[in-house]
Amino acid sequence: MNNLKLSFYGGTGVVTGANFLLESDNEKNLIDCGLFQGNRITERKNRDPFPYNPSFIDFLLIFY
Repeated sequence: MNNLKLSFYGGTGVVTGANFLLESDNEKNLIDCGLFQGNRITERKNRDPFPYNPSFIDFLLIFY
């Protein structure tokens, strides 16, 4: 059986910055990259470390 896990990161309390990590037994897919936009204080969050290891991402889907 292939287990799926969906995790939500960023975007809490603001409009931008959301990204979603979909994990299965075989791969990790990131949906959007979660960049923050707006003022300088908000955009500083883009320099924070990712809450997951980006080198383990197999696929990245970006909407624009």
